[in-house]
Amino acid sequence: MEAWRKAAPERMKLSRVTAAMYSITGPTPRFMHIWPYASLEERQRIRKEAVEKKIWPPPGGPDRLLAQQTDIYLPAPFSPLK
Repeated sequence: MEAWRKAAPERMKLSRVTAAMYSITGPTPRFMHIWPYASLEERQRIRKEAVEKKIWPPPGGPDRLLAQQTDIYLPAPFSPLK
């Protein structure tokens, strides 16, 4: 958690985060973060830049993950996230 916490301010200079959450229920702790993007192309560009600059994921962060999942959601027409 500390590696992600330390890296977040620099990562948020590339794009804002809507939510960062964790859960300690179940067999292992889980971490979830939600980043809104104007398009999938913008998401790819920003993620590539974050990796190239070694901003995100944080050093050593992925080494501690047992699994990773990416979900893409599009906002409903009434969503304030549009």
